[in-house]
Amino acid sequence: MSRSFVAVAFLVLVQVGPTVASGPLANPIHRIIRPGKVHISLQPVASGMNAPNWGIAAPGDAARLFVCDQTGILYAVTLADGTKTVFLDASALLVPLGIGGPGSYDERGLLGFAFHPNYTTNGLLYTYTSEPVNGAADFSTMPPMTAADHQSVVREWHVNNPTNPASVVIR
Repeated sequence: MSRSFVAVAFLVLVQVGPTVASGPLANPIHRIIRPGKVHISLQPVASGMNAPNWGIAAPGDAARLFVCDQTGILYAVTLADGTKTVFLDASALLVPLGIGGPGSYDERGLLGFAFHPNYTTNGLLYTYTSEPVNGAADFSTMPPMTAADHQSVVREWHVNNPTNPASVVIR
């Protein structure tokens, strides 16, 4: 079961310093940055996603990483072995992606998600998606007299048993 809400976004531009008409920009780093004592290494935890754009652990579930793929799939990745399962498939809700042609992506799709702070007891999570417009868009960043081809939607989803690793989102 899902409930949807239309998200409203505003863009605010702020001028931080004086405007420079032309010419090279000065180096903002005034001194050499010395190597630190902290060493890191990166290791892949999963593969086979198209355009992953966010990952986080759910409250109370440190054994899995939840990763959203712009194509509309929210994956649950078991960190111990990299096993990847579909936790939510919202792809049918999305506006078609790839305005640059097949295999291309733009600023639309499944763009984010968040777990409710009490997820372990209420099973709620939220997605932020680009969905087709039915009629006039509630909000658009398109120029006046230009029809919007999508609108941003925040949906609430529910998982029956959020403490069970086999549970998935209910539609």
